[in-house]
Amino acid sequence: MKSFFIIVATVSAIAISVCQSQSACLSGYFECEQARPGQSPCIPPQKVCDGVSDCEFAEDEGQDGCIISVVCSRGEFQCDNGICIPLAWKCDHNNDCGDGSDEGNFCGYRICYASEFTCGNGRCIDPNLRCNGYDDCRDNSDEVNCEPSTCASSDYVCSDGACVSEDKLCNILYDCSDRTDEYNCGVNECLLSSNMCQQICVNTPNSFKCDCASGYKLKSDAVSCEDINECLEEPWVCSQTCINLVGSHSCGCVAGYNLMTAGSCIHIDDTEPYLIFSNRYYVRQLGLDGDDYKLLSDEFYLVAATDFDIVRGEMYSIDYIAQQIIRSKLDGSARLTVVTHDIQEGEGIAVDWVGRKLYWTDRGLDMIEVANLDGTSRKTLIRDNLFDPRAIIVDPRDGYLYWSDWGLRPYIGRAGMDGSNPIEFHDDLVGWPNGLTICFATNKLYWVDAHLDHIVYSNLDGTGITLLLDEGVGHPFAVTVFEDYVYWTDWNVKTINRANKLNGRHAEILKTTIHRPFDIHVVHPLRQDTTINNPCGANNGGCSHLCLLVPSTIEGHTTFSCACPNNFELRPDRKTCEAQCTNQQFKCTDNDKCIPSYWMCDGELDCHDGSDEPDTCAHRSCTPGQFQCDNGACIVANFLCDDEDDCGDHSDEDHCDTSECNPWEFRCNNGQCINQQEVCQQRKHCADGSDEHAVTCNNRNCSLGYFQCDNGYCIPDSWYCDLDNDCGDSSDEPHHICQSGTCPTGWFSCVNNYRCIPEYAVCDGIDHCRSGGSDEWFSMCRARTCSPDEFRCSNNKCIPLRWQCDYDDDCGDNTDEVNCNYRACSESEHECSTGFCIPWYQICNYEEDCADGSDEEKCSERDCGFNFHQCASGHCIPDAYVCDRYPDCFGGDDEASCNSTQCNEGEFSCSNDVCVPVRYVCDGDNDCGDNSDEQQNCAECPADKFTCLSTGSCIHSILKCNGFEDCDDGSDETDTSCIPHPKVCEPDEFKCENSRCVPVIDVCNTFDNCGDNSDEHGCHKNTGGVNECEPGGIANCERVCTDLEDGFACSCGEGYRLSDVDKFSCIDYNECDDNPCHQVCVNTKGNYSCQCAVGYVDASSDGTNCKPETGDEYLIFTDGPYINLYHFNTRQIEEFSSDQGRIEDLDYDATTSELYWINSQSSEIMRSNLAGTNRGQLQEIRDQLIRPRGIACDWVAGNIYWTDWGDSDILETRRRRALSAKPSISVADKDGNYSRILLDTDLDKPFSIVVNPAKGLIYWVEQGEFPKIEVAWMNGENREELVTRDLIEPTGLTIDFANYQTVYFADRKENLIFSMNFDGSNARAIKGGDLLNPYQMDVFGIYFYWSTSSFKEAGQILNSDKLRSDISMTVPSIGRHAALKIYHKERYPSFSNPCANHPCSHLCLIVPEGNGAEDMDYQCACPDGFGFIDENTCVKGVDECNSNPCRNGGTCSRTVSGYKCSCLDNYDGVNCEDVIIITCNCGYGECIENNMCLCNDGTIRDICDEENEVGKNTDDEKVSHQLVPILSGLLALAIIVIVCIVLFILLRRKRLMSSSNTVVSYRTGPNVSAVSTGIGGDDMGVENPTYTTIGAIGGGLNEKVPIDEKYPHLPPDLLHMAYGNTHPVAVGLSVEPPPAYTAVDDDVKK
Repeated sequence: MKSFFIIVATVSAIAISVCQSQSACLSGYFECEQARPGQSPCIPPQKVCDGVSDCEFAEDEGQDGCIISVVCSRGEFQCDNGICIPLAWKCDHNNDCGDGSDEGNFCGYRICYASEFTCGNGRCIDPNLRCNGYDDCRDNSDEVNCEPSTCASSDYVCSDGACVSEDKLCNILYDCSDRTDEYNCGVNECLLSSNMCQQICVNTPNSFKCDCASGYKLKSDAVSCEDINECLEEPWVCSQTCINLVGSHSCGCVAGYNLMTAGSCIHIDDTEPYLIFSNRYYVRQLGLDGDDYKLLSDEFYLVAATDFDIVRGEMYSIDYIAQQIIRSKLDGSARLTVVTHDIQEGEGIAVDWVGRKLYWTDRGLDMIEVANLDGTSRKTLIRDNLFDPRAIIVDPRDGYLYWSDWGLRPYIGRAGMDGSNPIEFHDDLVGWPNGLTICFATNKLYWVDAHLDHIVYSNLDGTGITLLLDEGVGHPFAVTVFEDYVYWTDWNVKTINRANKLNGRHAEILKTTIHRPFDIHVVHPLRQDTTINNPCGANNGGCSHLCLLVPSTIEGHTTFSCACPNNFELRPDRKTCEAQCTNQQFKCTDNDKCIPSYWMCDGELDCHDGSDEPDTCAHRSCTPGQFQCDNGACIVANFLCDDEDDCGDHSDEDHCDTSECNPWEFRCNNGQCINQQEVCQQRKHCADGSDEHAVTCNNRNCSLGYFQCDNGYCIPDSWYCDLDNDCGDSSDEPHHICQSGTCPTGWFSCVNNYRCIPEYAVCDGIDHCRSGGSDEWFSMCRARTCSPDEFRCSNNKCIPLRWQCDYDDDCGDNTDEVNCNYRACSESEHECSTGFCIPWYQICNYEEDCADGSDEEKCSERDCGFNFHQCASGHCIPDAYVCDRYPDCFGGDDEASCNSTQCNEGEFSCSNDVCVPVRYVCDGDNDCGDNSDEQQNCAECPADKFTCLSTGSCIHSILKCNGFEDCDDGSDETDTSCIPHPKVCEPDEFKCENSRCVPVIDVCNTFDNCGDNSDEHGCHKNTGGVNECEPGGIANCERVCTDLEDGFACSCGEGYRLSDVDKFSCIDYNECDDNPCHQVCVNTKGNYSCQCAVGYVDASSDGTNCKPETGDEYLIFTDGPYINLYHFNTRQIEEFSSDQGRIEDLDYDATTSELYWINSQSSEIMRSNLAGTNRGQLQEIRDQLIRPRGIACDWVAGNIYWTDWGDSDILETRRRRALSAKPSISVADKDGNYSRILLDTDLDKPFSIVVNPAKGLIYWVEQGEFPKIEVAWMNGENREELVTRDLIEPTGLTIDFANYQTVYFADRKENLIFSMNFDGSNARAIKGGDLLNPYQMDVFGIYFYWSTSSFKEAGQILNSDKLRSDISMTVPSIGRHAALKIYHKERYPSFSNPCANHPCSHLCLIVPEGNGAEDMDYQCACPDGFGFIDENTCVKGVDECNSNPCRNGGTCSRTVSGYKCSCLDNYDGVNCEDVIIITCNCGYGECIENNMCLCNDGTIRDICDEENEVGKNTDDEKVSHQLVPILSGLLALAIIVIVCIVLFILLRRKRLMSSSNTVVSYRTGPNVSAVSTGIGGDDMGVENPTYTTIGAIGGGLNEKVPIDEKYPHLPPDLLHMAYGNTHPVAVGLSVEPPPAYTAVDDDVKK
């Protein structure tokens, strides 16, 4: 019965849909874009805007003017947008609300029963509804792969369409409802003339059927026969040519082949065809049957593409990492680099063996280039509409070239070989096109698709696209074809494969390789027909430079066109090229090309005739590729014409007003040239910002493949309707259009929104769908099956098979690395003792990549590879590290003889040209690298240094007596140098609360001998002579009593402190205030206990060994230009990324598994996925920085913060253009968009930066002339100095979120690690000794991890228990100055996100809620160049101060939150709208503040009496006034004498105390005086400048205001008198004004 109703419902639905398609809605009715199942799309007017959604996507409730304010009835669900839907529609996998609020993680979707059909979106339906012509799943997955409902050929079809098998006919049982299965039984209709069959009649039990002879088929009338065109319907019957015959066909072969049996064609000549393929470091040869496997060429870094020239027996290869094109013989000999520069990411190459040209694609530059085979006359052929060009092939027969583009708008492109008339082939079968090839015998174009995992072919014009093979195809990269077979490389399984080229049958693996195979070709003369006519053959076609083949109007023929190299122009004769070199270029004498003028005399032959390197070249000190200024300074080419005098003599900016740009470039107003596609991208690429001016963008038409935003900006088409506000004005995300869109083939439709994600990103552990993670639902992922070329992890993830057993935990649960037999090493790799393989270019690079260090042995016998410099020690470093003013060789010889510019003032010039601060000279550290800073008359240490006794070396005096041995002989910590801190006091000593011991005679003498004043706290005076502490004595001390000569003193001992109330009783001391535990401290009476934080297990049961519940953490660290991963569980190092320049810092977002890092060499911020299918794929998210140094990810709000040293004369080769040339701290969203400078004042060298979203704070290290640790809100406001004193070179910074958000920082020069509370209190040194100069650091569990920067030995990564002194090595022998982070899901815990549903148009920043509250709030912020039009919306070019919001003469300045008014005296308020009424009763004086008077005699009082008035003095008073200066002088002299006596007494008493080393100063806590204590766990000295309030941490919205700024009209001496201080405030003392005069910041959240 149920089936009957389903059929009725299906028929009804189909009928309704037919009616819908044939009729329009009545007048006044609203027409849905898509109707609900079984309902009409026409909605009566009374049901529009009634709070109930009647359309599929609720568009009837989303119309303009709809005001939804209804209360849903019982049995209904109220959506977030106010709409009411039936409760049964909640959690039904359908977005009934229109805003997705009825679907989400709260639903807990069930798994479909075995008797149900599971839709692609997880919905469960009756299986009978599948393939019924209606979208019952709501994602159409029930209507995919449906076959027409037809009966089998042997079945009988009843009149109602039912099928009955032949064996049930004429069996006296009625199987058809019309009983026709029992009619005409026993009659042979074929004997009757009524059968009407044209060819063959076949009798059946109750009827007959017609058939046809071989080569024919039945026509639609089921009676007549027609010829089968085997050439079209069965193309595999012939290998090459096919001629259809009536009832048959005839196969043939093109010239050069013989026809064999079964339609195959085999080559005639004796030349044996073979395969060549690129294989990471190698090019190899393989026979067509899988035999004859051998190496042809090696010592590549990564050869991505290759092709051959049959004419000269040569092959050409692109090295992706070396960025070069190399030519060699086919056997690998006679190797020569033909293109040496300006290739960023070469991925495809093709040889025109007829026209003798070389074509290649560059994905980094988004262009296709052409040149002669020797690399001369280079021309950019195609620039437009290229996004990610990959493969390229040529067809000289017809003059066409083809390429694949796998960008977000994938296509196959075709153009003439001169770049003319480009067209694009788009199809659902084009998802991620990779390799291309042509079968010249059949004129078919083949390509492989790595997203859709299949092989496809088509006609050469893009028509007739046919799926050849999708089974057993994993991640195909390249393809070629010859005779009967198609051959391809597969990354997933690392194999060379083949199959029949026309039907995909007989697929087989020819070879499995160690490394991923890349490009592939069949080498044979028939693959490059040399008989093709070359129209350029005679005299190069008459062309002066390039002669390029182009299609002819005659089919099968080509003609040619002359073309010119870049910077040349074709003259009217259309033959001759004339150089158009700009005034910044040099024309080679052979008229071949124009080169940048700074390539002249750089030591490299850039002109093929050598004319750029004549004998007359003057001495050049700059490295090749740099611009040498007229004054000899060296700068990078990017700094030319950037509106800044980088040279210092302006020679880099000369002639820029006449500069010319290429046709594909945009010329900035300052003469700078940038790519046209970088214009109007909401990011300034011109130094003057002219590419983003409104006049430029508003009148600009976007290129093909780009969407034009309403504000004029251009974004890629693929960004339209992707849930991201890429335009900035939301014009790319129109909800009513995006909601009704459908995802293309190969993409997954998210349930809770309209976002589409690639299917390979589903169930990869990352919430790509966002807001509910419908791509990661457990039930769906658990039921998901992996393809045969994938490995299924225990956590349901599917990863490529090639990732299994590769030393990397790709699954996330390490199941891909269990029970592994790791691969053997290839020829040029080095095999470590563990069996791990490292590439050839990691051998002898100062980095022990093998755990046994065997890769760093016998280096003096090894030659460094191309682009590497060999140090004197034999080790190898990248050429880019030479003469960059960073010593990278152990002896610093990479910086010797570089003739660099002079060091700045305050710097010392090392013998190897490195510059270091003068204060680093003679400090015991080899800062130069060649030790020349320690050979400058260091026998006598300077006054600010301590001389180590036995070695005579110098250390900074602040390191003396700090609890750690900084001298090699430990003389800085001996009893002679320092006063010991005994733990057990002698009988005649008093034990202080801080565990120090002082003589009893010094107790209660009014001096703080303990250092914590505990010897003066419990004092009780008496007449003396009696021991009050004896039993029966008058002393009533609760715990410890100490008898004194004139009384007694009470104290309490460890775990307690004396009560302030009666000074007899003891109260519990909270040891947890000293942070004695690794993670959680629980105070108990007189003691404490330690526990582990949530997410950790206590392995020791006492809180001293806290380990994460899941032990899958790993260490991310840098090693020169490499990013590596150290897996703690396997102790193996995995190379994650290479060729990343000089990496300064890195951080990650654990919520998205995305890694971010700073590349200071290219001044970029880079990003890559740490997990998922796109793991390791690089993305530049921020460029054109100046000197970026530190980076931090706000994983809660989804922003990134970074520091930048800005422009200076210190490192010219590292400067880049940015929004500000000053040192700065900036923020942007996680994609690098909407950047804003938060701070660019009072910064010198901001270095490491970390964020604390739980507190809304950012911390950073300042390394400049006045090193310190600072903090501010995450919007840059309420800035505060935490540590300001006794730092030399602070470096690493990190936060332990499992331990009360404790902040740790390191000082490289002091060789110490410090800790402090999140508010800056309890700052102290906690770890010292042989730390090898800690650089960057991180903390996780119970351990510290830090990288080293000592020149004493190679860089390392060390670790140590946070509370113990032992030090262990995690990673040995890496490059110094490594960045590092520990990756684990508990490292950055989840916090409430106030930005989760923010209304901000651009940036949302987390800030404290105010007044020190724990809850976090958000604040909207605008990118640089934008301003607020309301509190949430930013618009380009708006300046909030233009409207003059400040009243009463106030001054307006812009802030992150909008603007701030600085008010005149007597005015207050956000806009200076409030008048401050001053009330005084001064009498004879001037009122300057409430109840504060400036009297006529110059004093400040609350009232000025008449006798204080100047001019009222009597003669006696005049005499008195004359005596005042004399008496004041005597009084001052007396005070000085008294102070000297007191200081003398204090100094004598200090002999009995420990040395007071004030190591760190911090700004917070109750202390107001400089309390200088030792290291042993006590607070450090406090140094607070004279401020009236505190900032980021202690004062909520309050801002620090120096007293002299608050009262500018008072003379300086009166400022201090006003607060009872008769002389200027001493350093180290903080003076706070009365609460009534606390300044309050007006800059509150608007």
